Amino acid sequence: MNIEVGLISKIEKKEDYLTVLNERITKDFFQEHEEVFQAIIDHYRKYKAVPERETLQKAFPNFQFYEGEEPLQFFIDKIKAQYKKKLYNTTLPEVAKLLPVDIDAAERELQKLLTKSKAAIKTGSTLDLSNSAEHFKSLYSKRASGLGVDGYSTSWAFLDRLTCGYHGGELIIWMGKAKMGKSWQLTWQMHHIWQQEKANCLYITKEMGNDAIGMRNLAIDLGYSFDSIRRGDLTAEQQIRFNNRLDEIQEKMQSGEYARLGIHGFDLLDGTSGVSAIIPKVEEYLGDGGVLFVDGMYLIPDDRGEVDWRGIVNVATDLKIIAQTYNIPVIVTTQQSMEDKSDIPRLENAAYGKYIVQYADLILAIGRSDIDRKANRGNIYVLGQREGDIGSFPINMKFDPIDFSQCYDKTVDDFNEEDEDEEVYHV
Repeated sequence: MNIEVGLISKIEKKEDYLTVLNERITKDFFQEHEEVFQAIIDHYRKYKAVPERETLQKAFPNFQFYEGEEPLQFFIDKIKAQYKKKLYNTTLPEVAKLLPVDIDAAERELQKLLTKSKAAIKTGSTLDLSNSAEHFKSLYSKRASGLGVDGYSTSWAFLDRLTCGYHGGELIIWMGKAKMGKSWQLTWQMHHIWQQEKANCLYITKEMGNDAIGMRNLAIDLGYSFDSIRRGDLTAEQQIRFNNRLDEIQEKMQSGEYARLGIHGFDLLDGTSGVSAIIPKVEEYLGDGGVLFVDGMYLIPDDRGEVDWRGIVNVATDLKIIAQTYNIPVIVTTQQSMEDKSDIPRLENAAYGKYIVQYADLILAIGRSDIDRKANRGNIYVLGQREGDIGSFPINMKFDPIDFSQCYDKTVDDFNEEDEDEEVYHV
C-alpha cells in the first residue's frame, strides 16, 4: 500500500482537506506524489473546493486511486511517520560525517533533529461551535465535580482556586532568588501530583543531582527531617520505616499500582544537552500523559546554539512545544534577577522575563523575608496567567519535619469579594 496514494485518495470533500490542513500536512511530507497534493492545494485555493477525481486523473493520468476502507486519520498518522523517517534519513548521514571530526557538533545536529521532528509534526485543533454542546457540558461537569479544579491540583487550595489546576499544554514558570527554595517547592508539587493525582511524573534537574532530588522526595513522602536523612541521623525506628517505605514504593511501582516517577539529571559541564535531549525521557515516562518538571530552565543550552536572551527564548519555545505536543503541563523554574533586592518578586524582575512571558501560561514566584525565614514560612505569588486573577498566599516552609503545606491565613481561608483588592491581591 502506498501511503501517499491512500491519503490523497481519502481527500474526497472539503472537510477531508481541512482535516489534513489542520494536521499541518504539507507537500514536504510527500516523496513521490507531491505534485498531486500540490494540485489539490492549488485547486482549493482557487475554487474553495476539492477537485473531483476525474480532474486529478486528467492532470495525472498515471496516478491510481486507492479504494481501501481505512479512514483518513490512518493515512495521516502513517504519512507523519514517513516524514519523520525522511527527516532522519536526511540528517543522520550528516551526523555520521561529523562523528570522526567533531563529536560535539554531531551531537548538536542530532539534538536539532529531535527537536525538529517534534516541532514539525504536531497537531493543531479547532473547536466547531456548531456541534460542541456535549463537549462544553463535559468540561463543565468535570470542573464542577472537581470543585472548580479540572487540571492537576497544585497541593495548595488557594492556588487551585485561582488557576483551576495545572493543565495539559501549559508552560508554568516558577521564579525566585537563589537559595529561595525553588527546587524544594518543585519537588513538593511533584510528590503531590505523583501520589494524590496518580500521574506519571518526570523531573529534569540541572540544579542538583538525581540522588539529592530523590532523597528530598523521600523526606517529603515520610514527613521526616531532610537534614536527618542527609546526615544519616535517623533513629533506628525511623530507618526501619525508611527501608520499608522504599521497598513498598518499588513494589507498587513495578506492579503498576503507583504511577511512574523518574528523575533525570544533566551534567552542567555538558553544554549540548538542550531541550531535544529531554524528548526521549518524555517519550519514556510521559507518553501516556503526566507532568514534566524542569529545575533550572535558565541552565539549559539552546539546541540552536544561541545564547543570552535569544537562547532562553528558544528554550522556552521548545518547552512549550513539548507541553502542546504531549498535552502535558510543563513546570519549570528560573532565576529572579540578581539585581532585584526586594523580598516581594515582581514579573519585570524575572531573568529574561520580558522575553519568556509570552510563552508562559502561568508565572509564579516564591519570596521569603528574614521574618519569614525565622517563622519557617514563605509566600507564593501569582504574578500572571492567561486566565484568572493574580494574588499571593503563605505556605509553611518547615524542614523538620518537611511541611510545605498552605498556612492558615484569614485572607486565604475566609476569602470574600469585599476584601479581595485590599487583602489578597497585589497588583
